[in-house]
Amino acid sequence: MNTRLVNPRTVYGFTLLEMMVALAIAAVLMAAAVPAASKMYASMQYRGAVADVKSLLETGRYQASTTGATMVVLIKPKARQVSVGDRVEVLPEHIAIDVRSAAELRPDADTAAIQFYPDGSSSGGAITLTRDTGQTVTLNVGWLLGEVKQLSADEDGI
Repeated sequence: MNTRLVNPRTVYGFTLLEMMVALAIAAVLMAAAVPAASKMYASMQYRGAVADVKSLLETGRYQASTTGATMVVLIKPKARQVSVGDRVEVLPEHIAIDVRSAAELRPDADTAAIQFYPDGSSSGGAITLTRDTGQTVTLNVGWLLGEVKQLSADEDGI
């Protein structure tokens, strides 16, 4: 049997100084991570809003071709709301909407409309989503084929 003599004064663990240094390092890392996480969350919301609006436009185009009825996508910039049929998307407050569409299709002064027709064409238009940081994405709707194209600020020429 192998017995080892252990010094009864030997204590295993961390000193108070080591613990304080570790906590200070963790605090510095957390202070740097919180603002980055906040920016990442806002960026994810923006990308999600762009995807939602693009999806609504594509849904309108698809429903027009499959049902044989004209589909209208309504855009309310002041309320940051985009809808087609029963589907309504409200965008976050830090995202502004600007719309270019045919004036004669507007149901009222605060609402713009883009129509998709059963033959695949549309009334055409563009929706620009601007983030509070100034980043913009424009969704162009072609009038001839009704295709929806996403353009960043560089591609849009803004």
